[in-house]
Amino acid sequence: MAACRSIALLRPLASLRRMSIAMSGSRGQLLSSSMLRMTFVQLAPGRRTLTSSSIRCTAQPGIEEVDYRTVKPLTLTPSDAVLLVDVREVDEVVQGNIPSSVNLPLSSFEKSLEAHPDDFVRANGFAKPSKEQSMIFYCRSGVRSAKAAELAKTKGYKNVKNYKGSWLDWIEKEK
Repeated sequence: MAACRSIALLRPLASLRRMSIAMSGSRGQLLSSSMLRMTFVQLAPGRRTLTSSSIRCTAQPGIEEVDYRTVKPLTLTPSDAVLLVDVREVDEVVQGNIPSSVNLPLSSFEKSLEAHPDDFVRANGFAKPSKEQSMIFYCRSGVRSAKAAELAKTKGYKNVKNYKGSWLDWIEKEK
C-alpha cells in the first residue's frame, strides 16, 4: 500500500535511544507510527553521533490481501460462501463494478455492521453477513477497502480480506 523509504540521521545518541515517528507515504498519505516504526541503534561503542535505522512497514496488520487471480473466479461462479463488497460511494459505483459484488459504502459501513439484520436488509438490499462469512472488500485503489476490512475485523468479522489494487486493478486486467 505505501512505499517505505530508508533514512539515516545524525543525532546525539542520548536523544535517539528509541523513537517512533510518522512520515508521509509515496502518495502524500500520512503513515501512523504503527505502520512505520523506526528504531535507532548505536553502530559502534563510543561513537555518539552515528546511528542506523531499521524500518518495518506493514500495510494492514492481520488483514490478508488478495489479487485479481483470486477475485476473478468468484465473479464467474458466484456463491454465498464469499461476499465481494464494494465500499465505494454510490456516485462512484455508476462508473462500473466488479460482477457479483454488493455495494456497502464506507461512509455508512460501521453503522451498517452494527444494524439489526432486518434493518440491514432494508437499508442495503441484501442479507447482513454473518461474523463467519468470508468477505473480500474493494474500493477504487485498495485504501478504503483496507480500512473497511480492518473495521469489520474489529467488529468481530473473522474472514475478511482486502483486494489490493481494487477497481483500478480490475479494469486494467479486464482490458
